[in-house]
Amino acid sequence: MTTATRHVLVLRSGYGKVYRYFEDSLVSALQSLALSSSLAPAHPLNTEALIESCRQEKPDLVLTLLGYQLEARFCEWLQDNGIPLAVWLTEDPYLIDRSLQILPYAKKAFTIDRQALSYYRKLGFTDSAFLPLATNPTVYKRRKRQGEPAYSISLVGYPYQARVDLIRFLADQLTLPITVVGEWKDISLPSHVNVVSKWVTPQEVALFYTNSRIVLNTYRSDSDPANENSTGIKGTSLNNRTFEIASCGALQITEYRPELYDFFSVDEIPSFRTKEELPDKIKQLLADPTGADQTANNSYLAVTRHHTFEQRLAKLLSYFPELNG
Repeated sequence: MTTATRHVLVLRSGYGKVYRYFEDSLVSALQSLALSSSLAPAHPLNTEALIESCRQEKPDLVLTLLGYQLEARFCEWLQDNGIPLAVWLTEDPYLIDRSLQILPYAKKAFTIDRQALSYYRKLGFTDSAFLPLATNPTVYKRRKRQGEPAYSISLVGYPYQARVDLIRFLADQLTLPITVVGEWKDISLPSHVNVVSKWVTPQEVALFYTNSRIVLNTYRSDSDPANENSTGIKGTSLNNRTFEIASCGALQITEYRPELYDFFSVDEIPSFRTKEELPDKIKQLLADPTGADQTANNSYLAVTRHHTFEQRLAKLLSYFPELNG
């Protein structure tokens, strides 16, 4: 059994917004596993401050998300001092070009995408493993709703062009009000699309989920201009929203991904493959509120039993037997 004498130092990725939530969730999960853990206060680009944190904390393992902003000098210092570095590559495969830059320094690299994992191993990075995203059920939690849901259909996320096109199409096909949440300012949308144009905290996102009849979950395109994926690897992984929506006990309909039904059944999370089939699927779900509630409850039970950050961190730590005392 893991002992509290072993210490994991979690480094900030250098990315804000949702990554702050991820990092706090890592620390909480490690502590729930009875492992000593702390969050380094320094920015990843401040190599001297990171080295000083390591000297003071004396970690048995350094863990970070992405690791893209870590300087090579710091990674080399970890290697010289025998401190293993674990990186969790949570933007694969979209930013896989950046992931390839940190892989040589990682004692163990974890990717959320199986296609990325196959590619890494072909390149000789055999110390890599598959570790999907998860939920923090203390943030994304089921709440008892008072009265009718405030939102018919909602979508939370950055307005990648594929998402914008989908919302416009859906609004043309349905008269139901649609709410989009995120940085959607200055994007032309039909009048019955309500825009909450700001980044909202995970706690606020959870409230949108629990107050929606249906939550849409979609992905950025493999060809989005913001991607850094020169290899052209097609994404098969699930995003964090898949787990978080389910963790709120909300009903979601998600864009199909090849890995979806490795994690959930069709009775837990319905999916769509083309935008043309989505309006009818939404109508079917809304026409059967009892069945919709059962589906949402099924996904809630599945995610809280199998897909929490605590469970993911337990898996990650299993690759470091030296932490077992």
